[in-house]
Amino acid sequence: MKQLNPFLPNLKIINCHLKSNWKSLLIGGIVWLLFVNVWLFLFATQLNPKHVISIVFPGNDFSYSVLGVLNQITMYSVVVFSIISSVMVHHVIGREIRKGEITVWMASPISRNKIIVSKIVFIWCVNLIIIAPSFIPILIYAGIAVDAGQNFGDLIAQLLTMILFVLMISTLFAFIALMCSNMGRVTGMIHAGIILYMIVFTALGFLGQEWSKYFQYINLKSLLVWVYNSDPYNHVQLYRENLGWVIGSMFINIALISGLTYLSSFIFKRKDLMG
Repeated sequence: MKQLNPFLPNLKIINCHLKSNWKSLLIGGIVWLLFVNVWLFLFATQLNPKHVISIVFPGNDFSYSVLGVLNQITMYSVVVFSIISSVMVHHVIGREIRKGEITVWMASPISRNKIIVSKIVFIWCVNLIIIAPSFIPILIYAGIAVDAGQNFGDLIAQLLTMILFVLMISTLFAFIALMCSNMGRVTGMIHAGIILYMIVFTALGFLGQEWSKYFQYINLKSLLVWVYNSDPYNHVQLYRENLGWVIGSMFINIALISGLTYLSSFIFKRKDLMG
């Protein structure tokens, strides 16, 4: 327990950041909740050719099912929450280091480990606070679906993969910010490059060409696994991802989150920030 204690977050730091950013969190949560509600309403009801709520529809109708709509929402969420994470990382880590504001925390009886871990946990909290309310309508739709008893677990698995991937990206951005703490523009360019990289490779995957499938091996979003998806090369065919890879991707993301958090702490402890 003593070995883990230095890596436990400090609630005082987290609460301080939450209090100073509560308006942004409230607005972000409301906007994202509205977006998800509108998307669900349009695609799961009005534009649904069968006028039936189902977690999974076969073939071409999959995009109108709850899980199909969640896949579409997830694609947007990765970009949106990557941008949010980048902004928060800049605000609570990058800017504080460059302006020397971080020394206020360092002057308190809080270890460097706890300071940086608390800031990373705060960034996780920002993503979770904004995204969590949008799960309510998704779970309600899934709960009243005709196939809820059969496929509800698959929906939960998809939500978990989305959350873990978003948290992994936010931790990666924090790590990059610490690596380039004295180069704010470089940090921003790397963050933007990663976001653009994911957008481009996702777009290439939608081309539906046989050669585009090879991009999955160098696409960071390959760690964001679709539990169900339509075959991009044969849209009539619906396939279910191997359960082992779904679970494996979750553990890989957890391992990356843990490893990047440890490396961030390691870098932060050895930086000269008092000059």
